[in-house]
Amino acid sequence: MNKHLPLVLLAGFLLSPVLAQENWQDRLFTPTTFDKIDGLHFIVVCWHHRVLFSERLEPEISSWRVLDDEVAGPHSIDSDGTLFVVDDTGRHSLKVYKRSGDDFERVQTLGPFGKRTHRVRYDAGTKAFYVVSSNSQHITKLVRKGDLLEVAYTKELPFLEGAYTRSMSIIDGEMYFTSGPGHITRVRFDDDSYTPLGTYRVPEEMVSANDVFRTSDGWWYVTSTPQRIVRARTLDDLDDGRFEDVYETLGLSGTPYYLAEFDGRVFVPQITQYSGVISFVHDEEGAISDVRTHFDFGPPNEQDEERRNYLPR
Repeated sequence: MNKHLPLVLLAGFLLSPVLAQENWQDRLFTPTTFDKIDGLHFIVVCWHHRVLFSERLEPEISSWRVLDDEVAGPHSIDSDGTLFVVDDTGRHSLKVYKRSGDDFERVQTLGPFGKRTHRVRYDAGTKAFYVVSSNSQHITKLVRKGDLLEVAYTKELPFLEGAYTRSMSIIDGEMYFTSGPGHITRVRFDDDSYTPLGTYRVPEEMVSANDVFRTSDGWWYVTSTPQRIVRARTLDDLDDGRFEDVYETLGLSGTPYYLAEFDGRVFVPQITQYSGVISFVHDEEGAISDVRTHFDFGPPNEQDEERRNYLPR
């Protein structure tokens, strides 16, 4: 959805464009997560301090419903099918919601857990939620008891070596942390040991990694701050320097963040410098094709910047 600047007509003369100040409620500013969970689309809008949801991929943000607009700098959401958990990053905590008819109700606030709860993932194999705290390199495990969550433990992760850690992913029963420092760490977690099983170097310019993601057809994507996204056939290829930079191929302008795949497409939200969401598919040869723009809000405006300072980040 491209935004065009209005032209001002005065006394028959066409003057220079004037920047439109859209209401922040009708925009996205740093959408860190765009995903489909339990039949609903969700957008986590970090610097607007809110989470939105919709049954359909509505093109107008004003058509989306608000799950919560008092969550401090959130980054992610996940669900076990009953409870929906959002990291309340600026408060080092979590918020827990349950569906109530066509809406949601908040049933719990948990924490604090370390410093800056940054990404929450649900694992069906262990029937537990996990959240990583980026500033303190803690992992917290939570299990469901009835309609509430209980904290099983919070542990430090020494293998991260004190590195700021924005993400962990769960892929084929193993956990992947980015990056601590300068590499992806593959970890066993189902026995609660967090034993490193392998490490894979990321390109030197990508040490501030955001996400590692594997598509259904086996491609590994890594995003990083600022404005970087590469892919490789395997993590060993990435480690050996055999990767493809796909930033320009995807037509991005901001920093790509947490990837998701649903409805046969891979979705990439972009943040910070430029806010929006694109998606793409792989053809039979593995080439990127059919790149689509779903939201395009460009650089932040004054209202966006004011809203960013509303709650701690």
